[in-house]
Parts: sequence; C-alpha cells; structure tokens
Amino acid sequence: MGDLRALHVLVVEDDDFQRQLVVDMLRTLGVRSIRDASNGKQAIELMRQEIDSPIDLILSDLSMPEMDGWDVLDGLKSDPSTRHIPVILCSILNASQNQAKGNRLGASDYLMKPILEDDLIQALDRLNKQDGQIEVLIVDDDPQELKMFQKALHDSSNFGIIPAEGGHQALTILRSRQPDAIILD
Repeated sequence: MGDLRALHVLVVEDDDFQRQLVVDMLRTLGVRSIRDASNGKQAIELMRQEIDSPIDLILSDLSMPEMDGWDVLDGLKSDPSTRHIPVILCSILNASQNQAKGNRLGASDYLMKPILEDDLIQALDRLNKQDGQIEVLIVDDDPQELKMFQKALHDSSNFGIIPAEGGHQALTILRSRQPDAIILD
C-alpha cells in the first residue's frame, strides 16, 4: 500500500453513519483522498470515473440494496483493469463463512462490523507488509503517555515511531521529516 497519504480509497457502504465512521477513521490515519459510495452501482460508476487518480483500495459493505458487496467484488475481480485493487469486505454477518467466500472471490481481507480503528489498522498493516513502514509522530508532553502510545504501536513492525516530548520538539522534527500520521495530545 505504501504511503497512506497517497492512497485513493473508495468506501462503499449504504448506511450513512457507518460510511462516515469509516471515512473519519481513514482520515485520522492520514488518508487524504477518500471517495464514498452508498451502493454497489455507484461504486462501479466511481471506479470508471477515476481515470486521473485511480482507486488504490476499496472497503465494501456486503449487504447493500441493488448491488451487494459480492457483486461489487465479482465485478472488480473479473475486470482486468480493476482486478489488482485490494478489496476489504466489511459485514456484520457470519465472519468465517463470508471470509472464506471472500477469499475465494479475491477479497484481500474481511472486517466485522462495527469496524474498530485497531481492526482497520491491522487490515491496512497486512496490506502494507511488503511496502515498508508507516511513520507515526507521537506528540505528548507527558512522558508516561508518550511511552504508552509507543508501546501500543511498537508491536507492529510496519510502524516507524517518532516520539516528541511536546509541541516544540514536534515542530523541530517536522522541519526535517514528513510522518505519515501524527498522534497529538
């Protein structure tokens, strides 16, 4: 996946609240280019329109009116111009059966609803394994809080942690580095 800031993500979800929740999580993680669709037909239309900035990742609900997530996945994976795009399926339905079917149809991952930020991070982490680390600047004037955040992200080899004890140190770091995400007290 590479740099999260450079990703073009399409979120396909018929529930307005759930769609906005996922969009907000992606923005929090540093994704800058996010498109959204409220159903499968709209998603396919958006995919055809995105010629100048093609979609890099799709997060799709399974249960939607008109054209469900299975149809979206099948349509994308059967088209040579979109089959390379990773698709993460999201559903409240039985995980083991849907995950197995999703794997057979070419889904990259499966997330259970409600989608938690940690689950989304892990899914992005799995997709990103071959492409390097995501640099995260952690800013906090409390050394204990700083250590807590560092420990939380340390277990993943795909996060490069840049600690900063307070705003002044963070500004100094930002003059010479561009992290992919910032956790700010």
